[in-house]
Amino acid sequence: MADIDAPIWLHPIFDETKTDNNITFSWEYEQTLAMNNIVNAQYFSQYPNLKVIVHHAGAMVPYFAERIRYIQGEANYQAFKKFYVDTAILGNPNALALAIAFFLAPTTCFLVLMNRWACRQSVRHR
Repeated sequence: MADIDAPIWLHPIFDETKTDNNITFSWEYEQTLAMNNIVNAQYFSQYPNLKVIVHHAGAMVPYFAERIRYIQGEANYQAFKKFYVDTAILGNPNALALAIAFFLAPTTCFLVLMNRWACRQSVRHR
């Protein structure tokens, strides 16, 4: 996907085989684990043009940003900022503020998805 400059959409699914799967908490947890796996596999280093869009404003990452920096170090912390996110958080302005504060930086593009890929290159500098 990085070679063709196309994004990967990371969205949870309802897995009926899991007894603890619920759309309130487990989706956000599983998305965060997927993001963590992508960062720890160093995919952003291996594929500099990789674009991964995470649903629900980056899941749990904005809320645990400083914990990520403290435990995983600055390099991983910065790698988490390379994810793109949407604003689907059911109207929670405080959660949105945290997501914007974490993901909206000189190297990151915060976007609202409306069934198409769009990002201002003037905002994102890689």
